[in-house]
Amino acid sequence: KGIITNEDKANIQIWMILRILQVYHMRNEVASFVMMSYREFKKLTDDQKVGNYIVWDSGKKKWFISANEYKTKKTYGEKITIVDDKKLSKDLGLFHKINGFGIMFKNSFKTNGGQGTPLNANDLSKLLAKWSKNSLPKRKVGETEDGDPIYKDRSISTTMLAKIFYSDEGGQVKQEIIKSAKARGHDVKTALNVYTATPEEIALKTSS
Repeated sequence: KGIITNEDKANIQIWMILRILQVYHMRNEVASFVMMSYREFKKLTDDQKVGNYIVWDSGKKKWFISANEYKTKKTYGEKITIVDDKKLSKDLGLFHKINGFGIMFKNSFKTNGGQGTPLNANDLSKLLAKWSKNSLPKRKVGETEDGDPIYKDRSISTTMLAKIFYSDEGGQVKQEIIKSAKARGHDVKTALNVYTATPEEIALKTSS
């Protein structure tokens, strides 16, 4: 068993944040996640559920996310998301093995007796910007009068990551829908709302 340094903790943290964002494309509320057992989660009343939680249900051998503090909370209320991505579930288990239950992400591991202090939304923005600057290749933004390339540091945010992941997953599909809608003579909204059904919606229609 090796000693986990503060640098190791920081690397594990950014890896876990990116894994969650890769699968669920969340906003900055990911910064405030608390990891807990289902037994402790059940003790929380509705009034006490004011944060965002990643919960391990040992009975069902499943992780789930309870989001209670996010941008559109007034519209959607508590959001429960079952973590059905097997790789992410495994990664959360590894993170728990290293860090245990409690506040997941910290803005420093050098304070509070080495325990660190909780990350907040602004801290996450700075953390992602710093990580992208140090870890991602610079992007070319132009050339000098002599023809030499001009490069600029990349600065990644949760919004930019969501665009990247959504485009990777559905960019080609969107292009095909736009093409088909144009050929049929209606807009994309009509194509999606009237002519496109999910597998669950198709199954429901065929079973009724």
